[in-house]
Amino acid sequence: MDKNVLGYSAFRELVNEQRWVCHPNKFLHFELVNLEFDSEKKKVDHPDEVIDIQFLDDGDTQETVLKGSKDLSDAVAGSLYSALQGAATVPVDKQTVRDFMRKVNRPVDSDTNPTRYLLGLDKEKDLRDTYLLQDPKNYYWIWKADRSGTPRIYGPTSEPYVDLPVIRVANPAAFNPRALDQKKPDQSRQRQFIDLLKTVRSS
Repeated sequence: MDKNVLGYSAFRELVNEQRWVCHPNKFLHFELVNLEFDSEKKKVDHPDEVIDIQFLDDGDTQETVLKGSKDLSDAVAGSLYSALQGAATVPVDKQTVRDFMRKVNRPVDSDTNPTRYLLGLDKEKDLRDTYLLQDPKNYYWIWKADRSGTPRIYGPTSEPYVDLPVIRVANPAAFNPRALDQKKPDQSRQRQFIDLLKTVRSS
């Protein structure tokens, strides 16, 4: 976050558009309200010291000198920026988010893989119409058709979570399993050719 201001720029846009919410955190709020842009270093930074003025019940004021920091704000802005970068590849539909939240609130057996459970792939029968994809950056994606036949894509992940053959693709969002069927050899024509060879050899 010290080398690139894009993370904080994206975070500011999310806040202005009211697309970001967070539970109350006084430490995070303290850092965010005191951030400043250093025009010489071309980065978002924190002041060395922050003077906090408190109004007392008797009408007097009390000044407290606090050390500036931005560890929490860096973590929040950085994680949001990373999420936005990933979302630009394959957007997550609302139904997928609803399914995740519904499953998070259910009890899970200790021997269940939590990732496969959230993806709805914790049983062998769930692997029907499911494909394991790998993009040019070697990240894994899981392509799965739901009951209505609508495709859903989960990822990226650094490791595969399903025991399926890996299919290398240029763009997981453009994957179409029908294209795989077109690449398969015509087995009926292969059988005809084999039968023809048998006939020629026997004659």
